[in-house]
Amino acid sequence: MPEYVLLNVRLVQNRFPEYETVLLVDSASLYQDCVLVGLPVTLIDSPEISWKKIKDIAGHKPDFRDNFWFKTVARFDALRSYMRLEPDCRILHIEADVLLSPSFPLHFFDTNEEVGIAYPITNFDQGVASTFYIRNLEFLEHFLGYCERCFEFNPESTDVSILGGYYRDYPDFCWILPNANVNFNSHVGEDLKKIMSENFSSFQGVFDASTWGQYLTGHDPKNSVGITAIFQNQGHHAIRTNDLLFRVDLNGRIYVDFPTGEIEIFSLHVHSKFESLFNFELSAQQGFLDCRTGESLEDSNSVFS
Repeated sequence: MPEYVLLNVRLVQNRFPEYETVLLVDSASLYQDCVLVGLPVTLIDSPEISWKKIKDIAGHKPDFRDNFWFKTVARFDALRSYMRLEPDCRILHIEADVLLSPSFPLHFFDTNEEVGIAYPITNFDQGVASTFYIRNLEFLEHFLGYCERCFEFNPESTDVSILGGYYRDYPDFCWILPNANVNFNSHVGEDLKKIMSENFSSFQGVFDASTWGQYLTGHDPKNSVGITAIFQNQGHHAIRTNDLLFRVDLNGRIYVDFPTGEIEIFSLHVHSKFESLFNFELSAQQGFLDCRTGESLEDSNSVFS
């Protein structure tokens, strides 16, 4: 298991002790490894078996990173295996490389009866399950049925394309977690601006699909021959990031200074898998880290752009 995964599980446990944190694995040997180091782990059925009908029709090359594209969708079936144990349980699925702020508004989802499924999007056609909320098993089953229909229509469907269609086809089932309320790239129309910001008033903060994390910490180096470029505006994404200032406080909370004022980024998708950002002990000792270098910043008012 990658070190950043272990670190992030520990970080979530420390930041949210009142909630149950669970790592889902479908490998018996990995399950035993997690038990030995005291990680909160649940062994679930392998989606390659439980969702074999989708694995068989998926049109992606299985030799690409050990069937990477199937697995990005298979984790939704893994969530079903877990939720069948407690069908009325509310869960927030967190991708292993997503950093949650200490003030991530989990309390909002505790009792809210309006939201069935929620996640952020990067543009009109792409959604990201960086933080993927599900109210109960019934809502998840509805989403999984949609996934299956997408693969029947297009065997090369991905998690991103499926999430990009679900919120448009089922607006009564799905909420879009706000990414921004201003500062969009020039190609973004008014309809998309509204979709990405209309729930901002419920949170007074934003949730990262991938845009903020890719800008601040770079892409996964596996995607670019080991090189991680930072501070690159994602022109095909909706949000314009390269003319903004960012601040990190001593508690690890990240803020972006929009023209309308400073707001918090509740989740940061650390696409580069930069381990130091998930190191709870290191962060507690050093205050906070410069996302560009991993070095400690002594001045609590330090700002980087």
